[in-house]
Amino acid sequence: MSSVPEIKPSTFITLSVKDSDGVRITRTMRSTDKLRNLTDFYLAMVSAYGRCASEGIFMHYGRTMRGERSLAECDLKDGDEITFFMIISRRSESVTLKIKAEDGCSFIRTIGRNDRLQDITEFYYANVPTAKYGGLMYKGRQVDDERSPLEYLMEDGDEITFFLISKKSLFVTLKVKGEDGCIFTRTIGRTDRLQDLIDFHNAMVPNAENDDFMYNGKQVEGSKSPSDYKMDDGDQLVRCHRDMFVTVSVEGTDNFWHTHTLRRTDKLQGLMDLCSSIVIKGQRLCDFIFDGDLVRGSQTPDDLKLKNGDKISMFFSLSG
Repeated sequence: MSSVPEIKPSTFITLSVKDSDGVRITRTMRSTDKLRNLTDFYLAMVSAYGRCASEGIFMHYGRTMRGERSLAECDLKDGDEITFFMIISRRSESVTLKIKAEDGCSFIRTIGRNDRLQDITEFYYANVPTAKYGGLMYKGRQVDDERSPLEYLMEDGDEITFFLISKKSLFVTLKVKGEDGCIFTRTIGRTDRLQDLIDFHNAMVPNAENDDFMYNGKQVEGSKSPSDYKMDDGDQLVRCHRDMFVTVSVEGTDNFWHTHTLRRTDKLQGLMDLCSSIVIKGQRLCDFIFDGDLVRGSQTPDDLKLKNGDKISMFFSLSG
């Protein structure tokens, strides 16, 4: 007798795509699905209603979303929203830009719409022997020269400003703060694994090998680097006991799953409100059940003795 492979609930996330007119399409997918599945679904849905959206780019917090990468590779989380910028008319494959330096020097450069803006930076260095380390500004904001003119929706004649900046150090000095208030300071390379910092800390601090390390409220992945987290000198990691947090799942109607990590002393009302808003947009009340008993918002994971992997069931309230 063949068995159906079990699909873990945490592999599903719900994402939205929204355009400048406010049209929003929402879809639940596996985190291993290609982003292309979501973007093609969006284009098919809006086209079905007479909207022309065959040309455009998808962006999330300033990053262009690449269709062949998976949702996990794009670091997309449950509830994230992607913005679609539609390109109204077909444009030429190149764009001519004006580059202006702080000393008044300027030049014109034509590059492909999909080429890296780094090509402009390199051209500037090659033609201005006295040029120092700098960056590019467009419409008052610094641009990432690894991205293209198309990603910034640049047009012919647009002006880019080259400005001088201090070259960023190859190293970063970080602090690790324990619950006892003890602060540990260490300098590592920006591209080094944070696990090296964690291992060195654990070797110096007794009984810390089983603790977790948090940065900006999220658990640090040792395989990532300070550069991955955009850490700067003086940033602080917090060391906390591993049993301070618990990860639980909420299961609801229409195959709804949501996995959430919270402190054992946090009230469950926040998690309940979050799940209710995702499923029913606040139009009806929901009841939450764990181990046969009604969950109250004032209760904490410790009150219910929740363990990692425990499941809370969500139902529409009969009184709602």
